[in-house]
Amino acid sequence: MQVRRPEPAKLIAVAAENEPMRSRAPRPSLPAHSESTGAVEFGMSHEELVDALRALDGLVDVGGDPPNFQFRSRPFLHFHTSDEGTYADVRFGTGDFEPVWASTPQERLELLARVADHVEGLTRSTKSGRDRPARRSRRR
Repeated sequence: MQVRRPEPAKLIAVAAENEPMRSRAPRPSLPAHSESTGAVEFGMSHEELVDALRALDGLVDVGGDPPNFQFRSRPFLHFHTSDEGTYADVRFGTGDFEPVWASTPQERLELLARVADHVEGLTRSTKSGRDRPARRSRRR
């Protein structure tokens, strides 16, 4: 008599059904607004920030109005407005969104700089290996 064993995938599914769901990590809170050091010599409006984000290679605005950006076909950045001001939720890593203030001209410049550094760093790291010469096959 032959005993039929369940497939491994079915065992995993049954085990997962019996385990309690893990709760998500708590969302990071908004940092305190940056302290103003007096008159800002230069800055940018919200519209200028959105235009600059649209100009970054790799970011795609899939929302239009309101803007909603994707990076590598994944949600990356979107904006919220609260009683305290405007902020962006940005996914700088593989985890959850991180709230970043975008209410003042200085905060918008800082947000743009962080996003540009992040996107360019990831784009550069994935393209850096493409210029290498082809590997030689091993001789036996």
